[in-house]
Amino acid sequence: MQVGSHDLQWRYNKQKITILNNPYCIIIDNLFGAERSNKIFEHIISLKDHFQPAEIMYEGSLKVNETYRKNLTCYVDSLYKNNEPEWSRRREYRRRSPLLEAVDGLMESIDMGTILNSAPIPMCKFKDVNVWESQISRYGYEGEHYEWHYDRISNDDRLITLVYYVNMEPRKFHGGQLLLSDGFLLDRQIITPDSKEHTIEPENDRLVIFNSRTIHKVAATTSSSKFEEGRFSVNIWCGIRQNGATVSNY
Repeated sequence: MQVGSHDLQWRYNKQKITILNNPYCIIIDNLFGAERSNKIFEHIISLKDHFQPAEIMYEGSLKVNETYRKNLTCYVDSLYKNNEPEWSRRREYRRRSPLLEAVDGLMESIDMGTILNSAPIPMCKFKDVNVWESQISRYGYEGEHYEWHYDRISNDDRLITLVYYVNMEPRKFHGGQLLLSDGFLLDRQIITPDSKEHTIEPENDRLVIFNSRTIHKVAATTSSSKFEEGRFSVNIWCGIRQNGATVSNY
């Protein structure tokens, strides 16, 4: 990642915040701090048996397509779910997961909503977010990757995307950069030759925030066969519902 003359960088508390333009994204380093991020990492490793080959939506159904996307995923929300009607009770149950406890705290953070309030649409709507889902991704082994795509495909709850990186230190994998593009996507290819891109390193305890319609990809990643030595990211997709219906006019 290279900060250009039109980009901004400053520190908030112990975090370092960087804004990149074209495409717009916000990067927050040292998000939770070493102690808490390490607990999150250890928790993720403990969920090893719940990881499955990643699937993509194709022609109305989920399928494995390793040419387009090859990695492992864990839908952590489903592991800490109960049927309590009240959010406060569901949230208390989710606190059994150090990761979900951190995610829920982040999504309900007044400070985060205030910081993003002056960001472009849809990031400035973060304070109104009331629904989110989390997915853990593990990349590595022999060139695992995810080709160009965007997260919001239809009338869903994916308004803003947050990607949180948490990895073993020192880093044991190679590659795995996040690439963001301001180009147009057709048939899984960028068709605008003069489009601009950002390449963002998957640094431990780093959060990246961007519009869920932003085109992005994960570069090929290699690691040893040890599960814990891979590249781990937590994908958080959030949106707004009113009376149970998705607000999709952004």
